[in-house]
Amino acid sequence: MRVQLLRFFSFGAARPALRPLLVAAILAAVCTAAPAYARPPIPPLEVQLTPLDALVPGHVARFRITAVPRFAADEITIEVVPGPSVTWVAGARSFRATARRDVAFERVFSVRVPDHARSPLYVRFEATGPHGARWRRGAGIGLGPQAQGRVVHDGRGGQAIEYDAAKADAR
Repeated sequence: MRVQLLRFFSFGAARPALRPLLVAAILAAVCTAAPAYARPPIPPLEVQLTPLDALVPGHVARFRITAVPRFAADEITIEVVPGPSVTWVAGARSFRATARRDVAFERVFSVRVPDHARSPLYVRFEATGPHGARWRRGAGIGLGPQAQGRVVHDGRGGQAIEYDAAKADAR
């Protein structure tokens, strides 16, 4: 049996001592190859959700949403998704607008911060560019009262913060 690797270079039955050397070289190349850590690309869309007022439970708070496309975007779509305990007060929940590269797009809206339980406020951003390319990002924040903790001794001479657990039927 004869294995031909190139036109002018072959390993025939006359050179059996070279076969283990070739196998060792191939195994060394495979073992030393760097692994590929593939990551999804970061969308060229900068987004921000900024509270303009103090987040006091039971009170109205204003938020500013900012989006800056870092590519030649045709249109930007923004959708605000409040949690189940967040009451909408003012502003548009979703809107579309024309977008330009490196030009900030801002809107302000208001919600009532929940007074009994924490609930999320999430904003979805989508920019559509040339040839139908779409980039999506999101920003979010938790609204509502902070859990009250107690300082307790940890049994080793130090201190720890202890919180009450949620009820078993809670989500």
